[in-house]
Amino acid sequence: MRPKQLSIIAVLISFLAVSAAYAIAYAQVPQLSAQSFAPPYQHPAISSALTSYNLLSYSSGRYTVPSVLLSYSTVNVSHLYVNVTLFQKPVPNKVYILDVADECSQCSDLQQVINLTDQYLQTYDVIPNGTSAALVSQQDLGSLSPGSVLIVLSGVIPDYFITNSSGGQPVMTQLLDHGVSVIYVGRNFGNATLSGSILVPVSESQLPSYMIWTGGNETYTNNTFFFRTKTFSLSGGAEYGPLTYINYGNGTLIAFSDYLNSWQNASQAAQDLAKSIYLSFWVPSYTSGSTSVPLVGFSSATGSVGVAMTSLSSKYSNYSLVGQPQGYGRITLYNNQNMSAITKGSTYDTIEYTQLFSTNGSVLLPKSILPGTSLPVSITINTRSSTPVTVIPHLNIYTINMTLVRSTPLPEFTHSGNFSQIVQLGFSIPQGQYIAAVENFNNSQYAAALFNVSPISVTIQTSPSNSPTGTFFFLVTSQGTPLSGINYTISLNGQSQSSGVVNNGQIVYSVPSTLAAQTPLSFNVSMLLRNYYVVVAKPPTPPPPHIVINNDYIELAVVIIISLIIVTVVKAPNRDEFYIDIPAMIEQKKLPITIKAADLAGVFEKQNNYFRWRYMPLSVDEIRQAILSNIRFNNMSVNLTYSNVEVLLTEMLTHGYVVSADNLYAPKTWVTDSGHDIEYLATFRKLRGYFVSHAYQATDIDTNDKADMVVTIHNERVYIVIYSKTSKFQKVPIFPDAKTGIAFLNTDKLGEFDQYLHTSTAPETEELRMYISAGQVIIINADNPEETLT
Repeated sequence: MRPKQLSIIAVLISFLAVSAAYAIAYAQVPQLSAQSFAPPYQHPAISSALTSYNLLSYSSGRYTVPSVLLSYSTVNVSHLYVNVTLFQKPVPNKVYILDVADECSQCSDLQQVINLTDQYLQTYDVIPNGTSAALVSQQDLGSLSPGSVLIVLSGVIPDYFITNSSGGQPVMTQLLDHGVSVIYVGRNFGNATLSGSILVPVSESQLPSYMIWTGGNETYTNNTFFFRTKTFSLSGGAEYGPLTYINYGNGTLIAFSDYLNSWQNASQAAQDLAKSIYLSFWVPSYTSGSTSVPLVGFSSATGSVGVAMTSLSSKYSNYSLVGQPQGYGRITLYNNQNMSAITKGSTYDTIEYTQLFSTNGSVLLPKSILPGTSLPVSITINTRSSTPVTVIPHLNIYTINMTLVRSTPLPEFTHSGNFSQIVQLGFSIPQGQYIAAVENFNNSQYAAALFNVSPISVTIQTSPSNSPTGTFFFLVTSQGTPLSGINYTISLNGQSQSSGVVNNGQIVYSVPSTLAAQTPLSFNVSMLLRNYYVVVAKPPTPPPPHIVINNDYIELAVVIIISLIIVTVVKAPNRDEFYIDIPAMIEQKKLPITIKAADLAGVFEKQNNYFRWRYMPLSVDEIRQAILSNIRFNNMSVNLTYSNVEVLLTEMLTHGYVVSADNLYAPKTWVTDSGHDIEYLATFRKLRGYFVSHAYQATDIDTNDKADMVVTIHNERVYIVIYSKTSKFQKVPIFPDAKTGIAFLNTDKLGEFDQYLHTSTAPETEELRMYISAGQVIIINADNPEETLT
């Protein structure tokens, strides 16, 4: 190779080497820069304080609802969630873990689970940061404090929990009587473990009644716990998803019914243990409530938030409060919607307080009020004085966050004891949740009520295509009711603003000629501090019509005309005609019979007995068959036509012997005997017919304490509540491991509910919409169950 060529190659190699080095250095510069200047990770933080708590009258005084007002401060939190529960007893205040190192079965990650449980208990704010659950031995069990929780991770119950101690009772019984709740992780109590993990059999006669178990493996799919497979249930106890528990004495035995190694890893096991203690689901509660506050765009935020506990349970009402001095409230603020402690950045802040059950009067308002209406409000003030005192009251309306909306002076009075009055009050305020409080001149409260102002719906009644005059009619309603007396302003495309008052749910607007040609038409209706937008896409003017005839159509027309001429002109040959003479038929003999109303009503019961049913309405065809099978006249079966049966049923309905819904009939006495109206019974019957035809196993009427009907479909349970005022489950139960169905008699009933669901702003309705959206609650039309149950 020539020297000149070698020189050129050397130069090229040098150039490439320098370029590569420069490229590598250039690529590293942004990375080094990013590492140098990236802000440090800020862990989310939440701090809060209880500002005040209150008792509110709710639903015209039918219920008493507790509420709380909180102040909060957050850092690096995009969404703040708040849960409040009022318990009947204090939640556990201390956590112990039993030392089972020498008597543990299938618990290879024991120490790691203990360490992580401490970590997650701190995350859930059950125990303070920097502390841990106390590790105790068998000898320490007598010193555990009441109201605490003991975690036993042994996999098989230690024998000393079952055998009698020196006090004559098993250690487990002594703990529960002392008010200690035990969370046991392990298999059933057919075996016990001795020191050194030696297993010994245990007979059922050796067990306390609360440790008797039933059932076998059952797999759950839920979003609450990582634990999935329950290997037994405590007989006579209750279930919380895959967990089983039973109350005994002053404590509770709770079981994760499998070995510690059944979890995928130690972290999941530790979170489930910590989360179960945080939830304290075994402690009975009066009521609960929740809300959320979006904080997107704020690196730090402060504010106030109010929560009313409208998720009523345990018959929490004015009547159940008699003789109850107090409840035990727990408030949790957190930033993770799924309440997971494992998720990075999950932060919890907990407040506990004691709620006193005491008021100085009452304010009676309906649960939901139409905006713009005026209502009489019944007010009672207890002066708590035996001598006359002067009271100068005001009725103040606040938002749920206790921001004053309006103050109305009430008549001054001088009175002793209780004083009642009725005042007329207008509610021209925006939609939302409010508190109406009766207070004196220095804002000391006598009584308060919780109510909702329902949302407004604005819809257009006339479209441009059928409104040649350019006049538009808007319908203003709330919960399907036309509104009146509300001031409004309306503008079109940001121009031509006009004002007026809604009259009988109607707003009339004429489009100015200067705006008539604009497309689309965007209306903005403003009322009660809210804007409602209605956009109409005005269709273009269609071109004048013109007709185009295809040559093929002309040829086809010629063929049709020729065919008609041939049919008309060419005469068909004469045809022979034959006639049949039918003699008059002899009229069938009719036999008048009389059926007693009691006999006719009795066939319903007999037909139900035949099908092994109770209180199930029958169709016309089934009633006809029941009469044929069970009623005889002159020793002959009575065979009626359908019209005969319908006439009889009409007569029975008129005289009040039977009731009917959707062409299903039942004796009126069944309504009283069953405690359910005919719509409930008819809905149940429709569902039963569907389940029987599809070979699905379902419970009978009023035989389950969790739902109106429980059905097993493809090895999955569905808990069904019937939409009826006579259902025993007026609050829809939610199960973490199964779906809940709300069943409706027909499409009309479903439509009524759908309208209510999309217009109500009540917290419980919003919560129900959330469960429906998540698929946890399904809607069932009894006329077509297959639509949602397959």
